[in-house]
Amino acid sequence: MKHVLILGATSGIAESFAHSVMKQFPEAKLCLVSRSAAKLESIRADIGARFGLAPYVMAADLNEFSGARALVENCAGQLETTHFDTVLIAHGFMENEEVAQADFTRALPVIATNYVGPVALCSALVPYLKEGSTLAVITSVAGDRGRPSNFVYGSAKAGLQAYLSGLNAKLFSKKIGVLDVRPGFTKTAMTAHLNRSGPLWATPDHVAADILRAVQRRRSVLYTPWFWCGIMAIIRAIPGFVFRRLKL
Repeated sequence: MKHVLILGATSGIAESFAHSVMKQFPEAKLCLVSRSAAKLESIRADIGARFGLAPYVMAADLNEFSGARALVENCAGQLETTHFDTVLIAHGFMENEEVAQADFTRALPVIATNYVGPVALCSALVPYLKEGSTLAVITSVAGDRGRPSNFVYGSAKAGLQAYLSGLNAKLFSKKIGVLDVRPGFTKTAMTAHLNRSGPLWATPDHVAADILRAVQRRRSVLYTPWFWCGIMAIIRAIPGFVFRRLKL
């Protein structure tokens, strides 16, 4: 794992993933990309102090879809490589769901950030992946089935899941891995407005460790923590006439 690119690097999961990589691969070169230059600089200094090798950082708006190809090219240039060994896309946004359902102008950023942006980045990244590379993208268990409580957000994640499934099949013959990461409830800044008590909530460190393990094992889909695989299997299996009556 020599050259690692993390997009959306100031999210809790992404920062924890960067730490996990450096703990196991202290010689790895990281390039971190996010919109906030100040947060990136703080993370860069922290990683440099902890591990002795500061990552490259680049401030960019990942919703500037037309600039995705140039952004990826610049990141490769920063790392002085033509290919990335591992890429993590941790770019996401959660709006108040009731507001998003009632007003499409508020739903549009949810769709753009959680689906269009990652697809633009994936398309730009493919030429920079080689045999043995892994492209990991964070989707969500919310994409497994549309629920009344979050179907705008869930629909964007469902679309991204379908895209990654197809991309995985397309790149399989080239021995390039595509990992669809489906976290459940995670204690990050994006969920700070929610009640985060209860046994179903995970920490970013837990999710990040699971992602790195799944990358190393060449997994295609990861539910994290593990019990979400069973929970979502049950939710998907509920008949429609019953599901419509549940307040999920």
